[in-house]
Amino acid sequence: MNGGEAIVDATGWSIIDGYAVNWLPSMRMIVDLSNLNQSLTIHTTGESGHAYNKHYIDMEPLWAGIQYYPMWWDQASITQNVEGHLTLTP
Repeated sequence: MNGGEAIVDATGWSIIDGYAVNWLPSMRMIVDLSNLNQSLTIHTTGESGHAYNKHYIDMEPLWAGIQYYPMWWDQASITQNVEGHLTLTP
């Protein structure tokens, strides 16, 4: 894998370790400042930090394939694309 630490989609490697990549960006995003709802992002694993959640590693295939998913910024786009609701009651 090509790259270096001072470029877009940076990767790290070491001469001592035989040039094998030993770190990489966990998140990538493309932000459209003229229309935030057209912005894109991806994370190496998924939306959940819980190992047994269905979303724990669901983004990995997209990340590996240099693909992205939309970042929704306004209430209408979020509401239109919601998976579910969580209601917390005391």
